[in-house]
This record gives sequence, C-alpha cells and structure tokens, in this order.
Amino acid sequence: MDLMLDFETLDVGSMPALISVGAVAFDPYVNDDFIDFERTIDAETCIKVGGSVSFSTIKWWMMQNQEARKKIYKPDTPALSIEKVLLDIRDFIKDNKIKKVWGHGANFDPVLLDNYYKALDIKVPFMYYNVRDTRTIFDLTGIKRTEITVKHNALEDARGQAIDVQRCCIGFKNLMQEVERLQAEIAEMKNNA
Repeated sequence: MDLMLDFETLDVGSMPALISVGAVAFDPYVNDDFIDFERTIDAETCIKVGGSVSFSTIKWWMMQNQEARKKIYKPDTPALSIEKVLLDIRDFIKDNKIKKVWGHGANFDPVLLDNYYKALDIKVPFMYYNVRDTRTIFDLTGIKRTEITVKHNALEDARGQAIDVQRCCIGFKNLMQEVERLQAEIAEMKNNA
C-alpha cells in the first residue's frame, strides 16, 4: 500500500502551522476502495514547536468559499495536538503496511510531515527515498485531473490525487504489457522468417 498525503496549512514555508491532514492508503495499481485518514490539527500546538503563520495565507483562507472553510474548522470534531496527529499517522502507516508516501509535490506535504516528526523527536515512519511526487507523474502522462467536490479539503485532495495516480500507474502497466506483447510478436516473426 501507498499513502497519499495532503495538509491544509497557515503558511507555505518549510514548517507552517498545520490545520488539517487528509490521507488515503491505496494500491497504485488497483482501482479499489481507499482507507481514509483525516484529522483536524490544533494550530497552536504547531506554533509551539516552530510552526509559522503568514498573513497572506490567512487572507487566502478568508477568500475561499464557506464550504472549504467549514471543512477545516469542524465544531463537532476536536482539534488534536500535532503530537497526537503524528502518532496517529505513524500508526496508520504501520497498520496499513505503507511503503511509499505521495505528495502533490515531493517538497511540500511529505517534507512538512518529516519536519514535524523531527521537531518533536519522533522517529519518521518512512524513508526519504520512498517519497513520490504526483506533479511529476501527472506532467509526464498529461492526464486530465479528477474534479473534486470540495476544494482545499485535505481528505478530498488526497483522494483525488490518489485516484489520478492509480489512473497513471494502471495506464503505464497496461502500456508496458502491450509493448512486451508486441516485442514478443516481432521476435517470433523474425524467428519464423
């Protein structure tokens, strides 16, 4: 299984205060149901360990539609400390036997997760060489991205990105099988000539 990870943040630096995380465990080569992970994060606990906040990002959030803003502040769901969320993510990765961690840009979501684990002196539950980047695979394939219902919702973003990664990986696999079939056919024709 792989993990698609998405954070909503209060800045865009290397360690912004986090407000929510959405993730899905998925198999990139099989269209199947995802195992969802979603938490609301107490941004103050991030700030206490070095998380940053920027006015421009707060302003950007204020300009988003009400539905997107409601998804990050859920009155019926308590915001958890960043430490609790990191431990929950670690357990989710272990329980689902996650091998690779995907982000929409290898230098953002996985890096934020790594930075917070290190700031709280918690062992990072994945290796840096197992980080994958959706932007690269989407650019290489030129796929039309899946339309998501609620923009800027961490879980919806993660699910949409995982669906598109599956489409790319399954397409690559099918293409390579066809190439191998054609190569075998050509080799057989040469042998029979």
